[in-house]
Amino acid sequence: MKKKKRKISFLKILIVFLLIYLFAVGTYKLVTINIKNIYIIGNTYIKDKYIIEKAGLTNYPPFFLTTKSSIKKKLLADDEILDVKVKKDLFAVYLYVEENVPLFYNKNNNKIVLKNGKEIIDKYNVAVLNNYVPDTIYDDFINKMGSIDSDILDRISEIEYKPNDVDTKRFYLLMDDGNEVYLTLDDFLKINNYLDIIKNLDGSKGIIYLDSGNYFEIKE
Repeated sequence: MKKKKRKISFLKILIVFLLIYLFAVGTYKLVTINIKNIYIIGNTYIKDKYIIEKAGLTNYPPFFLTTKSSIKKKLLADDEILDVKVKKDLFAVYLYVEENVPLFYNKNNNKIVLKNGKEIIDKYNVAVLNNYVPDTIYDDFINKMGSIDSDILDRISEIEYKPNDVDTKRFYLLMDDGNEVYLTLDDFLKINNYLDIIKNLDGSKGIIYLDSGNYFEIKE
């Protein structure tokens, strides 16, 4: 018995190749769809544009080819960013940023001191530390500055280390409204109550002593 030869259907082959082609093109287009939106949450001092550049997202790269881990790695390499959480959803990228907050400008070395103690050469409108703080208390001073509420931190204009016979950890703060504040490093966070304190001053300006007795002296 002779075996019957099967006829090759070129139409079927063409359809198969066409389906493969369409699948490949569709997959390629899906994979290479660019990021449509970038949302940045939590930043105050760092500009959105700067964060986008550091994250490598300036040209809105392909959504699926840009991983959360790669974005996070690039951002954490920057001294001004303390931490970041990256979320991707519907061709959008969300960056939840924790800034390495600039605390003060150290006049002794002309550098900005950040929350984690790192120093950078940059221009921020922050308080100015006018004199030298001993190494034995400098790290503690940075930690206390980093714990001040942001709205109060922004109100501090100048800082000086001013020890006296009673306390070697005494500091002087000049606030941007003209009030002066004395406080010790051990009770440094009393400054977070500043807005409540000045409410009771009836618009008067003067010296607030939080280092001893918590009293107010009106300026002449």
